[in-house]
Amino acid sequence: NVSDGNFTDWHAAAKSFQAFAAERFTSFNLADAGSTERVSGGRVTHEFFAVFGVRPLLGRTFLPEEDQPGREQVAVLSHGLWTSRFGADRGVLGRQIQLSGRPHTVIGVMPEDFDPTLSGEAIWVPMAWTPERKAMHDEHHNFVVALLKPGVSREQAQAEIAGIARVLAERYEANQGRSARVRPLPEMLIGDFRQRLLVTLGAVSLVLLIACGNVANLLL
Repeated sequence: NVSDGNFTDWHAAAKSFQAFAAERFTSFNLADAGSTERVSGGRVTHEFFAVFGVRPLLGRTFLPEEDQPGREQVAVLSHGLWTSRFGADRGVLGRQIQLSGRPHTVIGVMPEDFDPTLSGEAIWVPMAWTPERKAMHDEHHNFVVALLKPGVSREQAQAEIAGIARVLAERYEANQGRSARVRPLPEMLIGDFRQRLLVTLGAVSLVLLIACGNVANLLL
């Protein structure tokens, strides 16, 4: 969990990543053609889609200038929302929709299997922090993802980001006691595969031993 200010400082100082993004999970009241529904979504910084290297099925994703206050009224749809709400209409690009009472223009649709955080977001809009939010180092509620540069190891990235975190912990009271750790995304979302597989293997082996014992008793 990362504050707006910490992310801003990490992004400015870190050199190990070729894309670096934050997401804040939220929900919107989506209104279009007279009907309204509640949908899950995310506010993201403009490099979010570049982290995962996935191109939109239709249209485009956010430009850097759209990740600024007053220019953020654009939206990218998930494939699921595109099909369920808009009937997979390829003419959806450029359509005006209302998100929690604010007009937004649909600029893109993501592929069907795009769900990188396993959170089922239906729609994304730009984060568009104000200068005041970029200076806010408490309220740690952003999910941060990044893509390593070619040739940079996880250990190198860890050393760099931990060093930046130590500096911020000394500089800001809200960061005291906070550090940073680089983890592979699947491990963070699903957990340690190796440990779970070992536990499963142990359980299966135990069941097999019990079965063998039962067979041996029957033979005796």
